[in-house]
Amino acid sequence: MFNKIRNELMKDDPWPLKGEVEVDETAWGGRPRRKLTRQEGREFRERKTTALGMIERGGRIKVRVIAARRGEPLSGAVRANVNPEASLFTDDWRPYRPLRREYKGHRVNHSAGVSRKWPQSYLDEYAWRYNQRHRGERSMFHRLLEEAR
Repeated sequence: MFNKIRNELMKDDPWPLKGEVEVDETAWGGRPRRKLTRQEGREFRERKTTALGMIERGGRIKVRVIAARRGEPLSGAVRANVNPEASLFTDDWRPYRPLRREYKGHRVNHSAGVSRKWPQSYLDEYAWRYNQRHRGERSMFHRLLEEAR
């Protein structure tokens, strides 16, 4: 039943994302069970499922499973889901380079360092939501409002 709800009722809207759009991908899957050679490690990472996330700043989000983290699967998914007039924000990973020629773009240099100000608050949020998932009949939203008083 849940599968039917997800596949039939929760369909994504067909309109491309616009404005300022952040894009990032991740390989989804576990860790190898043994130490791998460099080549085996590369092949292991390439076999993992790739999730691509695209979000309008202050707006909608689209998430896609794509065939690969490089080349046309990555570029094609962005083209299919992001308006060509949008400003694209990506990290400085090489497979995003072709998209930078097509979109107004901005790169985030992760190697420059990340602010230490916010990660703990993000972790606190996820831990709170996880710990609240089975508490009572009221929604998390209502419990959060009560705690804010």
